[in-house]
Amino acid sequence: MEMRLAPQRRRRQQRRRRYTIIAVILVIIILVSVTL
Repeated sequence: MEMRLAPQRRRRQQRRRRYTIIAVILVIIILVSVTL
């Protein structure tokens, strides 16, 4: 059971990391556009 749950958690973390990186980039773009 542990071996089966491990890869699923890792895949979910990778997906979450990608979304968080995209969100951070969007926030930076918004901040730059506001400051300009």
